[in-house]
Amino acid sequence: MKRFVLGFGLIALLLSSCSKEEQEAAPKNLQHPYQLTEDSYQAKIVQMETLFHQYGFVNDLEDPYDYNDPKNRKAIEELDLKELKLFLEEFSSEEGLKNLDEAGSIEKSKQYAREHNPIPSQDILNRAVNSYNVTGSHSSAIIGSSTSSINFSIKDNETITFISANANYNNNNVHFEQVNGHHIIPFYPNAGQDYYDHKGGINVDCKVKAYGQTATATMYARFNRNGSGSVESFRT
Repeated sequence: MKRFVLGFGLIALLLSSCSKEEQEAAPKNLQHPYQLTEDSYQAKIVQMETLFHQYGFVNDLEDPYDYNDPKNRKAIEELDLKELKLFLEEFSSEEGLKNLDEAGSIEKSKQYAREHNPIPSQDILNRAVNSYNVTGSHSSAIIGSSTSSINFSIKDNETITFISANANYNNNNVHFEQVNGHHIIPFYPNAGQDYYDHKGGINVDCKVKAYGQTATATMYARFNRNGSGSVESFRT
């Protein structure tokens, strides 16, 4: 009888021990589904914000970033601060975001100079308003791949009118917001270029938001009179 009681007690003890270990393990997995401890995570946020602020970004007070949101936390934990620094250096440089898609770069117009143009001269300055869209693309470890675009019209092959601008990023933590500012670069005559090949352009003011930080920036589009061109640069 003693053996049975002892045996039963030993089995109960083992089952109790296993259940206790499972109970302890489960809450930990539920409470900490992250790579970093809370202290390490908070320290990384400080490092990240410090980097952004060095390059002119500020905390986005209009739309505060929820650092406790599981998706946001996961994104910040995976964020490579060295890659972030390289991106900010490039974005803040005189050239801005480089590696723009050369497929959309400006190409020589198929139209000829005014004196050789097959269009009668009286019609050249009386053409309808034509709408165009120019784009540029860029990719980096921080924003993934992005596409920037500017919509505009050209009246009578001469007068440029801004319509809208947009930018899309594969990274959900990076956003673009157009603001109410733009600057038209008119088609100034240039003796070294024919009538249709001379570039005009539009500089568009915008706001970039990334990981709870925001900065003003400018998109630079350049194109010729038939609308061929690209967004050549995007920088703070």
